[in-house]
Amino acid sequence: MSNAIMKKPDLQIDVKGSGNTVNGFVDKLIIINQGASPSRQTVNNDFCNIFVLKEKSFKGGCFSILKKRIYIDDKATDISEYPSLFVTANDEYTRCSDAEQQFHYGFVREVEDEHDSVKIYYELRSTQKLYQHDLNSVAKDLGITPIKGKDILGETGWTSYPINIVKALNDAGIDMTVY
Repeated sequence: MSNAIMKKPDLQIDVKGSGNTVNGFVDKLIIINQGASPSRQTVNNDFCNIFVLKEKSFKGGCFSILKKRIYIDDKATDISEYPSLFVTANDEYTRCSDAEQQFHYGFVREVEDEHDSVKIYYELRSTQKLYQHDLNSVAKDLGITPIKGKDILGETGWTSYPINIVKALNDAGIDMTVY
């Protein structure tokens, strides 16, 4: 992880599309899918988003994260185009106690400001089960490393990483077949 990762107490997002660019601080950012079909998605593999929550099944389509738990690289500006991993927090340092614990692949659809937190609306795109113990075993090799000694996959938050996550996980032996 580069030194550019930093806390952003006020969320600033730049969204690019159709020749228009929105810059600055926003109260509500709506990200519209670029096609009528949910399977069409503009993908920018320069970064990935990793969302970690405690006790979450990722079936409701949205969740909230405190702004003080957001670590986004300054260069990560196309949030809706970056692949995202949705992860349930590890129980122990770099380990999950449940062998069936899964993580999910998808995209952010909307980000709403909620004063001290942001509400994330998302769409999952995983086509098969992705097991968290597999992600934990390759996290260090992928550069998903602790911040201030804390396991990123064990702490609630939103972090961006400058990595092509689909290629990296496929190269590490985790089948990331997605549609």
